[in-house]
Formats: sequence, C-alpha cells, structure tokens
Amino acid sequence: MPESVKSIGDEAFSRCENLREIEIKGPISEIPRCAFWGCRRLRSVSLSHLTQTTIRLIDYCAFAFCKSLEAFTLPAACQEIGEAAFRDCVAWQRATLPAKLRKIHRKAFSGCSVFLESKAKNFAIIDDMLIQSDQKRLLYCPTSKTHALIPPGVLTIADEAFRNCAQLESINLPDGLVEIGRDAFSGSALRSVSLPPSVRTLSHAFRDCKQLERARLPRDLRILGPRAFSGCTALTTINLSDTLQDVGEGAFEQCSALTNLNLPPTLLIIREYAFSHCSMTQKNQPVRQNPTHLRPCLRKQRLGRNQPAP
Repeated sequence: MPESVKSIGDEAFSRCENLREIEIKGPISEIPRCAFWGCRRLRSVSLSHLTQTTIRLIDYCAFAFCKSLEAFTLPAACQEIGEAAFRDCVAWQRATLPAKLRKIHRKAFSGCSVFLESKAKNFAIIDDMLIQSDQKRLLYCPTSKTHALIPPGVLTIADEAFRNCAQLESINLPDGLVEIGRDAFSGSALRSVSLPPSVRTLSHAFRDCKQLERARLPRDLRILGPRAFSGCTALTTINLSDTLQDVGEGAFEQCSALTNLNLPPTLLIIREYAFSHCSMTQKNQPVRQNPTHLRPCLRKQRLGRNQPAP
C-alpha cells in the first residue's frame, strides 16, 4: 500500500481470504472498523516508520478472526484499541502495548494466545494477564494459561477475559472481586470454581465450560443471572446460596449431569429454561414459595426450547 494512501475505508479488505501479507506505508491515522476482518490467511502486517507514528486508533474488529496472523507490531502512536480488534488471532505470539496507549475496549484480545508486554502506564502485565491498573480490571489472559492467580485488588474480570482458555484448569479469585463479566470464562477447562462472597451478581460467566464439575456460589448472592452455567455438561455439584431469590433464564440449561439440587427457601423466581435439558431426578423445593412466580416457571423449565407446550 503506497505512501499516497492516506486512509482506509471500513471493511476495505474484509474476508479477503487469500490475502497473506500487507505493507502499509502511508500516513494513515487509523485502521478502521473490520478493515481486515476474517482475512484468515493473513500472516503479516508491516508498517513503515511513518505509519508507526501516525496510527492512533485500531478500531472495532479491525483484525478479528485473522487466525493466521503471526507478525504485527502495535504502532508506537496508538492510543486506542477498539472492541474485539484482535478477536481470535490465535497465531499471534508476542506484542508490546505502546507508551501512548490510553484505552483498550472490551474483548480486544478475546480468544488470543498473544503474550503481552506493556510500556503504557495504565496497563500492567501480571503473571501474563493484562490488568487495567486505574480501574482495577482484568482485561485479558492468553489462551495457553493453565492456572491463574488473580492478583489482590482486582474488582472486575472483564467480558471474555478468559474466553477459550482451553487449558485453564484452576483459578484463584481474590476477596473483594465484585464483577465477573459476560462470557468471562466461556469455553475454559475449569474443573471447579469457588466464588468469593464479594461477588453480587453473575450471568453468562461460565457458559460452555464443558469440564466444570463443581461450583460454589457466594453466600450472599441473591440473583443468579441468565446462562451463568449453561452448557456446563459435566456439572454435578452446585452450592446455591441461602439468600438466592432469582434463578435467571437458562442459568443451568443443558447441564445434563446435574441430577440433584437443593433450592433455598428464599427463592422467589425460576425463569424460563433455567433447568432445560437437565437430568434432575430430585429437586428439593423451597419451604417458602411464591406460587405466582415459581409454579409457572417450573412448568416452563421442564420443556425444551423446541418443544410446544401441551
């Protein structure tokens, strides 16, 4: 791409599946939305010295699903990396966050294997994990990680931070952790998880963790959000909190190994498909029920999504 090119349009090279290498020489200010989305054979993107000093933004899904991308250096002038910018760049091995970087949007490195270093003052790398220091957010972990010790002080695990960490078998969550984002551990190899009492709500977090066998919820958890454990086909043991009031839509959907469950007396609502396609033979009901909420939902949850009501 010659020096005369001063901008690239959205989706300019999207799904150019035979594109393998590209060199950008011009003074472009950004790599725009979905510019190279789905270029699955793209291996190398090189930037001239001039381009390194002018690119300030790598936008939404710019390199998402570039599964062969191995060689790319984040430009020195880059200040912002957009949502899912490098999603599923599984061949990318190493990169350095530049000193001028100010903002990384959610899911920027979701499903990546890249090991990061950081020159940016607001972002730290601790035990290979990317931490946004000023907000105490854990943003990303490489998919090859086998064990994770979340450092004290982290308040939030961001959306998809550990997504597709297919070798991650154990994790230690710190006291004080407040929020676990959507699909934070989706597709990981966790076998058990114990959530600290500081976690107040939970949804989608452990979806499709196929090897998860045991889970302990926070003792003060009142709302178990939608799809929190859906698709956890090995889940046999779940300790529900004594304060739980609401089980969200599809919370345990397709947990086919879950056969026994004690529902606490505080429970008021079981939402649609909460236990759909489970194998429960015993479900101990709460002593105190709200028939208006509970009984219709129990009827709905016995039906599969594709089964008509009688």
